[in-house]
Amino acid sequence: MARGFDNINPNANSRGDKLKPEEIWDLFKFTDHSGYVSVRFLPTDILPVKTHWIKILAGKDKKEIKIPKICISFDPDNEAVALDDTDCPYCKLSQGQDGSCQTSTAYYANVIVRDLQEDMPRKLPPHTKSEKETGYKDIKSRSWTPVRVVRLPAGLAGKIQEMRERNKDKKGNMYPVSHEEYGIDIAIKFDDSKSGTDKYQIDKEDRTPLDDEELEYLTYDLSVECIDMLGRENQEQADTEFKRLDIVGEDEIDEEDEDEDDLPRRGKKGSKGRRRASVDEDEEEDEDEEDDEDDLPRSRRSKKSSSRRSRRSSIDEDEDDEEEEDEEESRSSRRSKRSSSKSSRRSRRSEPEDEDEEEDDEDEAPRSRRSKRSSTKTSSRRRRASVDEDEEDDEDEAPRSRRSRTSSKTRSSSRSRRR
Repeated sequence: MARGFDNINPNANSRGDKLKPEEIWDLFKFTDHSGYVSVRFLPTDILPVKTHWIKILAGKDKKEIKIPKICISFDPDNEAVALDDTDCPYCKLSQGQDGSCQTSTAYYANVIVRDLQEDMPRKLPPHTKSEKETGYKDIKSRSWTPVRVVRLPAGLAGKIQEMRERNKDKKGNMYPVSHEEYGIDIAIKFDDSKSGTDKYQIDKEDRTPLDDEELEYLTYDLSVECIDMLGRENQEQADTEFKRLDIVGEDEIDEEDEDEDDLPRRGKKGSKGRRRASVDEDEEEDEDEEDDEDDLPRSRRSKKSSSRRSRRSSIDEDEDDEEEEDEEESRSSRRSKRSSSKSSRRSRRSEPEDEDEEEDDEDEAPRSRRSKRSSTKTSSRRRRASVDEDEEDDEDEAPRSRRSRTSSKTRSSSRSRRR
């Protein structure tokens, strides 16, 4: 049989085999209706699809737009676990309103639209051969069915799931709204004036077991293969596409930058912290080295000791200088005190031995003061070396002046006796 015009499909690969949901199923949109719409969910597969809406710069003018990318790691049969041997690059983008990507999950389900069911034509067009074999509606055929595919945002799907708590039998058993025998009709209304999940209002209606005619309605294929028809990429395609896109807010980060980002960032006041940290590290290293010195050869221990001394000397240099100055002041103070003590002893030797009692009494006073001065010297040695030198000199000058006055009195008394 010749391949004629009835067999060709010129638009099959014009868009990379990526189809819109409307090109795969007959969609029923609640957003196109102002009031409540009654639907009956069927006990067929529900298809979850996780989509990343990515901000990119497109065109010559670099206009910011959002494009959808289906997550390649999402498992419709187990939404909490990623598919094996997959690593979705779009999942790594920053999420949220201010991020580079916003992610959402929608659920596609077969429902009987009650308004369409009531408008069933008197004469039904025949089903195609494929439809008879599979029971799935071909979107291009003329066959009739009141079944449509509805797209449920995650919030609306959650509300419908919770309706099972209100769908109980006489024994208290709960059933999902799509159950063949215990399922119920649901009225859904879309209100664009509301925000978030409040845009969809749902209400429970009567229990409606499915009859044989309803079970024979053509439904739509919601198998996992439909996700590939919607444009899900494989791993290689996703990696290539991710590198090609000019994604807003995402810079390329190599491994070195990632390592640096793991390190704590230093602020403007980090210089003091770094200096203190270096001193602490040196002290810790010194302790570790001292613990390990016994295990090293003698030459290596000497090198380590010299290196530690050099580090410590650089840290304690100011303290050593202060100690040297204090020691020098202490030595000079002691020399001054010894010299004053010697001069006082020489003056005592030079005094006449035949002095009268008055002179002896006068000489007794300097001796008592000298004993006091000696005790003062002893206590001053016990004090810190930082005692001011001028104060010590003042203490020494007072006895000298008194001795000089006593000596002058003695000499004047001697002269009077000789006369």
